[in-house]
Parts: sequence; C-alpha cells; structure tokens
Amino acid sequence: GAATLAARSRGAAQGAAAAARGAATLKTGSAQLAAGTAQVAQGAASLATASRQAAASAQTLAGGAAGVARGVETLAQGNLKIKQALGDITGQLPKAADLKRLDTGAATLAARSGELSGGLKTLAQGSGELRQGAASLRSGARQLSAGLSELSARLPAQPERLGGDPAGLSASVLPVTQTFAPVANNGAGFAPYFLALSLWVGVTLTTFIFPYQQLARSGKGTSQWARALRKAAVPALLVCVQALLVVAGVHALGVEFVHPAQVVVTALASSLTFLALVLALVFLFGSAGRLVALVLLVLQLAASGGSYPVELAPGIFGALHGWLPVTQSVGAFRHAITGAYQGQYPALMLSLAGMFAVSVALWLPGRRRWEFVPDEHFRPLIASPPAARTDD
Repeated sequence: GAATLAARSRGAAQGAAAAARGAATLKTGSAQLAAGTAQVAQGAASLATASRQAAASAQTLAGGAAGVARGVETLAQGNLKIKQALGDITGQLPKAADLKRLDTGAATLAARSGELSGGLKTLAQGSGELRQGAASLRSGARQLSAGLSELSARLPAQPERLGGDPAGLSASVLPVTQTFAPVANNGAGFAPYFLALSLWVGVTLTTFIFPYQQLARSGKGTSQWARALRKAAVPALLVCVQALLVVAGVHALGVEFVHPAQVVVTALASSLTFLALVLALVFLFGSAGRLVALVLLVLQLAASGGSYPVELAPGIFGALHGWLPVTQSVGAFRHAITGAYQGQYPALMLSLAGMFAVSVALWLPGRRRWEFVPDEHFRPLIASPPAARTDD
C-alpha cells in the first residue's frame, strides 16, 4: 500500500503540476476573455450608434423616395401634357390640301404681280388727273368766293325793310298733299264714333229692361257662374241683333265700308264687351252700377278721341284714352270702315277681348247682390215694376 501510495503521490504531484499549469493557462485565457468582452462592449456601442445612424439614413432615404415618386408623377403628367401639346400642334399644322392651295396661291400671286404693276401705272395716271381736278377745284373756289363777295355787296344793308307780302311768298310754294284712308264726307268720318256710342247706349238701356239683380226663388241654389250666364244669355242675343241693325242702318244711310266683314265682327265684339262690363258693374255695385255706366258714357265722349283729337283734351282724358272700351271700338271701326290704322286692327280686337275677359271675371265676386223673388213675380222691368226684396 505504501508503494501504491508513493506511486499515486507521484501521479498526484504530476496532476497538481498539470493543474498549476492549467490554472496559469486559465488565468491567461481569462485576461484574454476580459479583453475580448471589453472589445465586444465597445463593438456593441459602436453597433448601437451605427444602428441609429442607419435608422436616420433610412428615414432620409424614405423622404427621398417620396420626393422621387412625386417627381416621377410630375414627369408623367408633363409627358402627358407634352403629348397633348404635340397632338394640338399636329392638328394645327396645315393639311396637304392647304399646302397645295398655298402653292397654287403663290403661283397666282406671281401671275397677278403683272396686273398689280399695271394697276400702279393706272393709279399714277389717276393721281395726275386728281392734281388737275384739284387745280380746277381751287379755280372754282376762287370764282365762288368772288360771287359771294358780289352777292354780299348787292344785298341791302337793312333786309327787314324789304318789300313784298306773304301772298307773293306763298305763290312760290307748291304744297303736295297725300291722303290716307279717305272718306266720302263728314258723316262717314264720324260714323265709327257714333257706332261705338250707340252700341254702348243700347247696352246701358238693357239695364232698364232686364232685372239684372233679381232671380226667381227657384234658382237660389245655383252657382254664381250659372246665375251670371242666365242673366247674360238673352241680353247678349239682344245686343247682337242691335249691332247688326245699327250696321245695316249706317250702311243704308250711304256709308261705304272698306272691310264689311270687319265692320260686322267689330260691332258684335264691341256689343258683347260693353254688355260684359255693364253686367260686372251691376253685379258689383247693384243699382249704382247703372249710374257708373252712364258716367262712363259721358267720360268716353271726350276721352275716346272720336269727335276730336284726344291730344287737344285735358290731360286726364289723355291718360284714360287707351283704357276705355269705346276707344278700342272706335279705332277698330275706323279701320273696318275707312282703312285707317293699318296693321293695328288685330291689336285693337285683342284689347277688346282682354276687356271682355276681365269683365267676365268680375262677375264672380258679386254673389251678395242678388234679390230673390217668387217665381210668379219674376218679370222684365219693362213689363212690371221691380218686385220688393223678400229674402236673402
């Protein structure tokens, strides 16, 4: 055992020596590891710094890439505009046919140059003639000046004392008279005026014949429109017959009509328009409407311009002239009888039609003016006195 121990002790000494040598080696390796660890730490710091720089560079690169993208887009748009401009330029370039015409025009211009040269020669000759004419003009001006001087010398110093009379002066004037729409006599000239007034008077007299405000009690449940038409039907027929009789009577008195059909149409239209207006006055104002109709008659005597020009009347009549139905009727009759107011007949008839439409529209508000009487008492005014109002 001692021998084994001695042998193992020598092995242990050798192992201890080897361990000492390994420990020395380990110390050296530890120093190298510490140095490598320091280098690694430095490298990690450098790597972090480089990473931050790389991130900043990456952001800069991203901004540059966006700028490049915008530039590329702008470049693409510019290319499109260049392409469009090239297309416009191509469209504006002269066509082959135009170039051919230009070539032909150049040839024609060359051929006309000779004619231009001849025209310039003619212009030169005309300039010479113009100079001669200017000389003649100066000579004539001198003669005119001399003649005016002589005339001035021969005129009297006080012309207001010249002899002569207006008769001698008028003998040297020859008037020329041109007549439009001539009439045979004074009666034919006044016929349109009295035709219109007679029709108005006839319509006004119907208010004394027909009970325009009264209705039979049996018609109490009817509408305002039906009542108004019932009141207007028979008087409309009567005034139309009156218009035909008046026209026939005027013609029988010797008045010739240039447009006979227009005379008849004007008489019928005027009578119906006057009737519509008088009915509107009666429906709106009752019995006072008849008084208003008579006042309008007197007013239209002066404002219609039938007997004398309305321009000579006071201003109030001139202001009302164009708004009165008799004015339009007189103008239409003048055109139909004598041919005056050429081209204005349709306008005059349209004015009558407009007044008729307005008058008919005014029938509707007069609903509260009706007087209802028993059916056995409903008679024309000319046959019996007005019945007393019995109910509403």
